[in-house]
Amino acid sequence: NLFSENTNTIAQHGRRGANMQTLRIDHPDIEKFIEIKTDDINMVKYSNISVLLTHNFMEAVENDTEFDLKWEETVYKTVNAKQLWEKIIAHAHSSAEPGLLFWDTMTDYHNAEYCSPLVSTNPCAEQPLPDGGCCNLGSLNLERFVDAEGNFKIDEFKETVVIATRFLDNVIDYNLDRHALDTQKQNAQNDRRVGLGILGLGDMMVRMGIKYDSEDALQTVDQVMQIFRDTAYETSV
Repeated sequence: NLFSENTNTIAQHGRRGANMQTLRIDHPDIEKFIEIKTDDINMVKYSNISVLLTHNFMEAVENDTEFDLKWEETVYKTVNAKQLWEKIIAHAHSSAEPGLLFWDTMTDYHNAEYCSPLVSTNPCAEQPLPDGGCCNLGSLNLERFVDAEGNFKIDEFKETVVIATRFLDNVIDYNLDRHALDTQKQNAQNDRRVGLGILGLGDMMVRMGIKYDSEDALQTVDQVMQIFRDTAYETSV
């Protein structure tokens, strides 16, 4: 299709482009969208597909109730939410897609939703983005912040978060004249959005002697990510 061929044609220094195609769970075409990579592997190429999940849908799944598929105010079909959920799972198992984006949760936590609302994510979904937004990504390896005794080095972690946040902010300025579209340049300059994330979570827990699926693990992750979030915000301000 046109999206696939455009992506295949446009490259950057020999790197093929990538797309993310998303659709809300309450869209009338969602059932066809879920199946699109299972029925014909050539229908959509060079692109990930993901479903934008809403709070209303997840509540309907939990309560095993009916769910409306609609466009604007017109309801085109009513389906059983749990059956639609199971259909997503079945196709994700057979073809590795669609992915899931908990969209209402993302917008709830988005601190610029009032002025720069989210529309989708970058191709691998590390970062939710507004129209014209661009992903400026970096990751910290959590395993590197565990000492020989299994203790998490909080001060060193904070220092690294500060440096990484400043680094990615500098990347915004460095890349300002490299954007293909003026809207991308304007968005980068106005929002100064950075996508600082983590990796090595499982390795960190192994070195700390924490069972991955334990309550201790949940509390540890919560504490680490609060430090991560607050330090990045303080640095940004």
